[in-house]
Amino acid sequence: MSDFNREFTIRHGQMTRLPFGSFGGMSAVPARDGQPAKAKVAIRLPGGEEETRFLTVGATLDLSNGTWTVVEINGAGARRWAVRLRRND
Repeated sequence: MSDFNREFTIRHGQMTRLPFGSFGGMSAVPARDGQPAKAKVAIRLPGGEEETRFLTVGATLDLSNGTWTVVEINGAGARRWAVRLRRND
């Protein structure tokens, strides 16, 4: 299994293009006032469906190749941030 079939990262201001979709990092805010850090990402699936989602650690995405869980949001609120997702087995 290719590495991107186990884990991938969405970065601020970049498109991550994979066989099962394209993902772009739009914005992120740090945890505060008891609320978790969250990242706003754009998602485009191979069939052309597009959506924007706010992701937090533990959130899941159901994609054509399985369910993915957000395992980490690094640098939320900073100029450069990243969201790491891992495929559930």
